[in-house]
Amino acid sequence: MKKTIKLFIAGAFALMPIVACQKEEVAFTSTDGLSFTSTKPILEDETKTAWNGSSIQWSKGDAIRVAYTCDGVWQNADGSATADEPKGSKTAKMYQSKSLSADAETAQFTVPGDFTGTAAGRYVFYGAYPASACTDGTGFSFAPSLTVTIPSAQTPAADSFDSAADFMLGTSANTYKGIPKEAVSMSWDRMVAHAQLTFKTLNGFTAGETISKVELTADSEADMVGKHYINLDTRIVTKSSSTVANALTINGTNISVDEKGTFVAWASFLPCTMKSLTVVVTTNKATYTREIASCELVFKKNARNVLAVNMSSAIR
Repeated sequence: MKKTIKLFIAGAFALMPIVACQKEEVAFTSTDGLSFTSTKPILEDETKTAWNGSSIQWSKGDAIRVAYTCDGVWQNADGSATADEPKGSKTAKMYQSKSLSADAETAQFTVPGDFTGTAAGRYVFYGAYPASACTDGTGFSFAPSLTVTIPSAQTPAADSFDSAADFMLGTSANTYKGIPKEAVSMSWDRMVAHAQLTFKTLNGFTAGETISKVELTADSEADMVGKHYINLDTRIVTKSSSTVANALTINGTNISVDEKGTFVAWASFLPCTMKSLTVVVTTNKATYTREIASCELVFKKNARNVLAVNMSSAIR
């Protein structure tokens, strides 16, 4: 689902079903580069789960990456078109915003840089969030193909996903006749699936055990995490040949487990279908392994995918 919100950077979050509500904001302007006024939607969960009434917030330290085109040509740091340069002499520019200083439902991102816009034409801006997932640096050598790493080691909050793995791509909702002075309105497309995983009844669980980590390994065809190339224009995702994409580790730091050995853990990864799944839960006292040799688990893009795994048959 793609959401266009004027004067916002808004990440649309699908939940079966969900109504996303937005608050009106005043445009934020800056003389220190480009500005983006940003919010994430309030959730109203009509299925009455634990997420009812909760909100997705921007987190302290969040930052976005921005690049732009003029008449379809990717631009360099000095505002000149890459097409005007001898091949290999200059790359397109990928800017990084300042980091947020605090958690917020509404965030104001400022992207420093010399947006001189010397070329005449129509400007379109592209965003990538979080900036930490973009591994190209400031040089955007293969624009519009962006190198992105979805982390295979994630530390979710107690009741939410790891924001470092919540990868989204944005495009300005409007085109501009030059570099805009007002806040840029963007349309965001979440590229990952959110998984709310409930592990029930660890076999042999004893009092005082705490979760250290949870390891998920799917079949080799499940393209979940790791280094990928994403086309900013087409949104087509291509896996790097060097990445291990079907294994994910969830840090147990924020996981709370009850006396029966039942707990919830979140993960974010590229949408995929798992045909087999091995779960390894490591505690401070034991390791529990559950193998599901055959399954058809579909994790959809831009959705909260709910899965319960019965661990009562796990090997301790």
